[in-house]
Amino acid sequence: ATEPEGTSQRANFTVGDVSAYVEQAERGLSVMGYPVSSIDTVFDNQTRFAVSEFQASAGLEPTGELDPHTLLVLKLNAAFEGGC
Repeated sequence: ATEPEGTSQRANFTVGDVSAYVEQAERGLSVMGYPVSSIDTVFDNQTRFAVSEFQASAGLEPTGELDPHTLLVLKLNAAFEGGC
């Protein structure tokens, strides 16, 4: 799983997907207090729930999918919180 750097991700991630972007998102969600089952590269149901909760609180459509815009907003918020 070697991808990150910026947010040049092109796909939406959902349950069952495996990606370093998922790990980044889980790390950011965890820093901001959204519970994830583990910080790894696997997008599971807990990750979907945490992403959906974050999207709702950030004023985004709560799809539960990790799309490029959600990842960018998540990284900015997590950086502000002192993580990612």
